[in-house]
Amino acid sequence: MTKKINLVLTVFFLVVLARSFTDVKLKEEGSKLCFTCHKDKKLEVADDKDVHFPVKIGNCTSCHSPHAGKYKYMLIKKGGELCFTCHEDVKAETHMPYVHTALKKGECTKCHDPHASNFPYQLKKPEDRICFSCHSALKNSIEKLKDAHPPAAAGECTTCHSPHASGYEYQLVQAQEKVCFTCHDKEQKSFKKAHLGYPVGQGGCTMCHDPHASDSPKLIKKYSHFPMREMMCSSCHAGPGNSDPLKLVKPAGDLCYGCHQDKIDNFDSKKVVHNPVKKRECIKCHSPHASDYKDFIIEPEKKLCFSCHKDMKKTINGEGMYVHTALSKVECTKCHNPHSSNTEDLLVSKDVVSLCTGCHPRAGKHSHPIGAEAVNPKTGKAMTCTSCHASHASRYEFFLKGDRKEGLCVQCHKL
Repeated sequence: MTKKINLVLTVFFLVVLARSFTDVKLKEEGSKLCFTCHKDKKLEVADDKDVHFPVKIGNCTSCHSPHAGKYKYMLIKKGGELCFTCHEDVKAETHMPYVHTALKKGECTKCHDPHASNFPYQLKKPEDRICFSCHSALKNSIEKLKDAHPPAAAGECTTCHSPHASGYEYQLVQAQEKVCFTCHDKEQKSFKKAHLGYPVGQGGCTMCHDPHASDSPKLIKKYSHFPMREMMCSSCHAGPGNSDPLKLVKPAGDLCYGCHQDKIDNFDSKKVVHNPVKKRECIKCHSPHASDYKDFIIEPEKKLCFSCHKDMKKTINGEGMYVHTALSKVECTKCHNPHSSNTEDLLVSKDVVSLCTGCHPRAGKHSHPIGAEAVNPKTGKAMTCTSCHASHASRYEFFLKGDRKEGLCVQCHKL
């Protein structure tokens, strides 16, 4: 009986409370009430040209809780999730193949002011400054190098790139050849003459040209392959008079070794040969025309190695992993020869111990015994650094293969 009375009283109290709230009247309606305290925002909205629609209609509570919230600024949802409740078209873009990092992370306010701005799309800065606020290295190269692509020099990044996402690499607004030939007339006589009559209009402009800036004329990339630099295109390609002018006169690998015979002799003389080298797939890593990277590699080492070794990329991004500095910086060639080696795993040194102690000299002198005189009881072979340490990454401190406080040592040292 007591429980029933308590239930009735509780319901009665809630009804009375609900009715009392219906009689509460706000001092002002909408943003007028908010602006009684937030006067700086009122001035900001009044002065700026591009005002966010909810702010314009005075609906602050579409984004902010009026009382309390678990997110900064009392937002009713976190970051991009809040923006996507209205901007569903932008949310759909996050599923495209190439997405701007800021959008991928839901960091919309890195570029856009959520209230108002003097710039289109509520950008925090003009277009020529907003992109360079993150892409500062690119800004430096455009300013310092002798020749800059006019759209890049003017900071008109969205002429070529989509600010949110794209179906094309580097967030290009369309396929590369279409982007270039929006401005450059491939049918122009001077264009054809500059390219010796080869049908370069098929695309691939960035094989030779840097799309942003260069110290070389005509935006040719920093490192140019001798035949390309000397306009000796026919030493590799069939030529303009042929039905397929860009066809190679020999298989790609044979062409490379026609000039670089000393390289192949050196590579093939080693015990272990990198698979692309073994298959004569030089252009998997090297550009036959020009590159912004030493040795004509087609991409920075960070991207190039991971294009095949995807497992290593996953290792770096693994949660709670301790990653070897060389790997976290993706300096693979500090430890591995990219072509061939006399050691397993294409090491640049004669063995694991000499490789590791090259950077860690103290470990070779003041550590657990290693080398031919110390035998690993688990394998019967010499103890090396990798008997206890993972060479790339581990879930244990110091890249150990087990917990040093519990199970690692007793794997060999039985108690």
